[in-house]
Amino acid sequence: MDGLRLLGSGSFAQVFEYKSFVFKLTLVGGAEKDLELLKEYEQFRIIYKSIPREPPSEIRFSVPDVYAFYNPATDELRRRSAGAGRGEGRDLVTFKENFAAIVKSHPGKASYCMDRLKSLPDGIAEEIRRTLYPPNQQDKPAPTMCRLYLGRPSPTWTTGRFINHRDYPLWRDRYEELERLEAVAPAMTIANAMGVMLFRLHWIAKNDARDVEFVMAGHPKFGRVALYILDFNQTSTIPFGPSNVHDADDAENDDVDVDNQPARKKMVNSFFDNDPYFPRPRPADPLYQSFRRGYLFNADHSTTLPAERFLAAIEQKQREKDGE
Repeated sequence: MDGLRLLGSGSFAQVFEYKSFVFKLTLVGGAEKDLELLKEYEQFRIIYKSIPREPPSEIRFSVPDVYAFYNPATDELRRRSAGAGRGEGRDLVTFKENFAAIVKSHPGKASYCMDRLKSLPDGIAEEIRRTLYPPNQQDKPAPTMCRLYLGRPSPTWTTGRFINHRDYPLWRDRYEELERLEAVAPAMTIANAMGVMLFRLHWIAKNDARDVEFVMAGHPKFGRVALYILDFNQTSTIPFGPSNVHDADDAENDDVDVDNQPARKKMVNSFFDNDPYFPRPRPADPLYQSFRRGYLFNADHSTTLPAERFLAAIEQKQREKDGE
């Protein structure tokens, strides 16, 4: 199919770019794989609808628009209702034609469609290559998107290390090096924005955020960077009790779930099982304190207590990991 470009391939699915869209298709057809992709699409849709819709920005994270899912077993096309998101002005006729063409070119494969993120602006991309690529890798393509790993310093480079320019890892020390060059927003700002988004995932979308990616790409309209969250195939709903958000010991309130230890455990495990996007929860670290403030920024009377307990739990687990 003309214009269709493979962006990446894993054990489960392939990701293609076509015009202004990205399509994710199962690598091997079958009901089980189709249901896995459908689950990812549904989580994506719930998160997109739940998180406050804000324009892409270099200082806060946003969620790309997700449009439709196609199930080959039932020939069903699930599409969010018109006008239900940031893509209200998009030419839906063209979109449906594009999606139909993708489906036709990959028979028997379940697929869903989302916005294509623009590549990093040339200036910042070239700065990353010049400053951070090893000398023997300077001829490799400049990065188009970066993962923001503020929770760990970079590993030692080896001369033969592979450069993934489509998903380049910016470890904490390397991000801070770019910050010193005034090429990116301060790391403290990014850590705070991560906290704000993780709170929204937990307490608004009620999602455990397992394996969610925090990335830096290009702004859709302006020549600067923008921050996004991606990849919801391992996320799941948090098993809150009747109160949805409470974790209080106040048994006098019948609306309060007096035992949501499983929910908090799920959130804590997801935090540590994820790649190290978030600063490690060490209270002495200013970067973590910025993340912590962001996490509590939107908390209200019903979420402050359980949010603080989550933070206390990850700080305790980090102390255990550090052998304190």
